[in-house]
Amino acid sequence: MVTVPNPPWSKTREIIIAVAIPLLVYLVFAVLSTAYLLHMLNEPQLLVQREFYVVTIVLIGLAFILSFIPISLLLSLLLGTYRERIKGDVWTDIKRLGLDKQLIQSARIEQLTPAQVDERNDESIAFKRLSDRIDGIYGRSAYIIPTLLYFMLSVGGWLLVFFPAGIAGAENMYASGLQGYWENIYDAASLISYAFVGAYIWSLADLLRRYWISDLKPQSFSQAIFRLLAGVIVTQVIEVAFLSNPYPSFSPILAFFSGILTFPILEYIWRFVIERLATIYISRENLSFELNRHSITRIPGITMFNADRLREQGIEDFHFLTTVDIVDLLAQVRYPTNSIIDWIDKAMLIRHVEDDQLLSVLRQKMGIQSATDILDTWKNNVEHRTRFAAGVAREYYGIEASKPQIEQIEIRLATIIESIERNPNIRPIARYWVTIED
Repeated sequence: MVTVPNPPWSKTREIIIAVAIPLLVYLVFAVLSTAYLLHMLNEPQLLVQREFYVVTIVLIGLAFILSFIPISLLLSLLLGTYRERIKGDVWTDIKRLGLDKQLIQSARIEQLTPAQVDERNDESIAFKRLSDRIDGIYGRSAYIIPTLLYFMLSVGGWLLVFFPAGIAGAENMYASGLQGYWENIYDAASLISYAFVGAYIWSLADLLRRYWISDLKPQSFSQAIFRLLAGVIVTQVIEVAFLSNPYPSFSPILAFFSGILTFPILEYIWRFVIERLATIYISRENLSFELNRHSITRIPGITMFNADRLREQGIEDFHFLTTVDIVDLLAQVRYPTNSIIDWIDKAMLIRHVEDDQLLSVLRQKMGIQSATDILDTWKNNVEHRTRFAAGVAREYYGIEASKPQIEQIEIRLATIIESIERNPNIRPIARYWVTIED
């Protein structure tokens, strides 16, 4: 029997650490800045510029503190029981799914010689395999480069926002006082600054959401870096292609929202290009239908945020989701297990019932929402399969179905059941729902 780590939930402590770290950094910065200002008091020729230097130091400190917030969230997790909690949660889910044997088999395949055979029990082998996988995903060294790049890029962006003319040129902007300086920032700011603020707000909201569900991984910061860069580039393209100089009054708002909606804009551009190229061979209506038909957002319960997160794992449409490695997905994506299993279950039904009209009948008229639903209905009502098929046929054809039509629907349903049963993920999913009910 393996001892699974089950440390107490310490979210409150993590939040305290997440708040304390940036405050401590800012306190150190404030002490050093105060020492510098006290030194300035001994230089009479600099007294006139004292207020400007105070504002400059405060703004530089603000740029650092805003850039450090996401990293402080990460540090609060790494200093806590982050990985141990994940190991305990995923191991419990794997046991419910009955996938521990899969881990044992994969571990033994790598043990090529008798000397390498682990003498521990099978459960210890499976947990060690899972532990190694999670350590590889959430290893502390993997965070260094993406978090450092994110911090440097964020600091640079905020310095561009606060000092659009550069720190050297900020003194001239401050000639009319603090209020005039803020007005000059607004007038001198480029569209790139507005795009950066929009991209930063969205990326920070995404990182906060991931922090709350303990889903901060190195890829999370890589995704944030890409969003910041892509937001700036997309805005630059829009500026060159569509906006004239001087800019229209709505340009800053447009740039801000292009930073927030960077990925939807890129997806729209991709679809636009594909549609223009593909309409040579296929009508635009049919192409649009095919592009939307396999979208992962067709699965009930998957939002735009969920879809972006799943795409990070290479799950571009619901076909990928039906054949995903469930163990790897549970370890990589820290959404509630019930939600992940439910998404896969529903994706299987959509994939194997290719007829959209039949799918609509099963969902809306017959109450079938997932692959396990149709399996349970079909297998638990062996004597009533014809009656079930007759009900489906009546809703499908919109009239009292004839006997050949009922037989045709029954054959189609039987084929769908067989194809679902061949999916390797259906058994662990069915087992999971049974263990949850028990």
